[in-house]
Amino acid sequence: LSFLWNCISSYSFLLQRKRGCDYLYINTMSLFAFAFLGKLAGYKNIIVHSHEIISHHGLLPRLMNIIALACSTKIVCVSEAVKKDLMRSTRGRFKNKLTVVHNGVADPGSKAKPEKQPEDNKINFLLVGRIMPEKGQWFVIDSLSLLSKGVLERVSFTFIGGTAPNREHLVEDLKSEIQRMGLSDTIEIVEFTKNLSDIYPSFDVCVIPSIMPDRKS
Repeated sequence: LSFLWNCISSYSFLLQRKRGCDYLYINTMSLFAFAFLGKLAGYKNIIVHSHEIISHHGLLPRLMNIIALACSTKIVCVSEAVKKDLMRSTRGRFKNKLTVVHNGVADPGSKAKPEKQPEDNKINFLLVGRIMPEKGQWFVIDSLSLLSKGVLERVSFTFIGGTAPNREHLVEDLKSEIQRMGLSDTIEIVEFTKNLSDIYPSFDVCVIPSIMPDRKS
């Protein structure tokens, strides 16, 4: 019922904003319904930005892919793997709508390192992503717990990111796990940050430990 009400209110919103809008941009497949609602509202150019591989989760995710493909003008995929997953959902139909544009940031090496480093005497690791097991923060903690004290004293990890809606409890869960594993001196958690280009040069290594399949190629 909540989903249906949200669809009705969203359709009304799209109708009100349609005048003067040439494009409807939808960021993430979780908002797949907006592709259908936008088409219903008469938008001629509907762009969906897909970051996820979801078809292996069952019938509903595959249906989400099919609706997004059928109702959109173009789907921008962040990797070839995401594109292949969308193609599998429709057995190659609508493949002319798919294009791959990789996520990117400005070259960190093009900027001078700030005078103050997070931990000048350590190797500084950075993990950027929403705080959720799928993004790998807990995987990193499990990995660090296997290292010797001497190695841990030589590294520093910073996790930057917020949480998905209705999953705010994961921040406290993560903090509790860090403390339980005795890694409070090794790992720091920083809230969601918009401008990462100025932050990357401060670190030595950027890690992407996602256990989700959408990081392939």
